[in-house]
Parts: sequence; C-alpha cells; structure tokens
Amino acid sequence: WTNFFKFLEENTIADIYYAGFDGDIGGIYKMSAQAKNFAAVAMQLKVMRLNNFVIEAGASGGKLGNASGGKEGGSIGFDLNLSVNPDIFIK
Repeated sequence: WTNFFKFLEENTIADIYYAGFDGDIGGIYKMSAQAKNFAAVAMQLKVMRLNNFVIEAGASGGKLGNASGGKEGGSIGFDLNLSVNPDIFIK
C-alpha cells in the first residue's frame, strides 16, 4: 500500500482533497473527493490519465457543495474512479 499511497500523493493536484477510499489490491478504486472547482476536477483527471500506471480514470457525482453559512460557492464533491495496473504494488 505504501507504493499506492505514494503514487496518489505524487499525482494529486493541490486543489483536491480525499474524504473516503474504497478498493483493494485488485487495482479498482473509488475515492470520494472535494475540489476547489470543476476545472480542478478536470485537471486531476488529466494528471491521472497521463500516468503510466493508470488504466482508466473518471469522475462521477460532481455536485456543488455549500460554502460556510449555507451560501453558494462551496467546493465540488465528486468520486474519483481509478483503474490502475496492480504492478503499482511491486513498483
């Protein structure tokens, strides 16, 4: 798992924060995440897709949250769906 989480850290842009994780060493992962805006979601997908270990990267959910005090303009909640080569664990 050390290799996987190092990969995740090195390939996550500054405007993305993870809140949940689902997956095993099979290579399919779903991570609930928060982004500053929709552009950050798109950039995160681009970064993941450029990595040689990533087989497929997608996002689902893309829902605008509320800023503090219930005002519009909060972060974007989404799920990052990744399929990676399981060799990442033996890198």
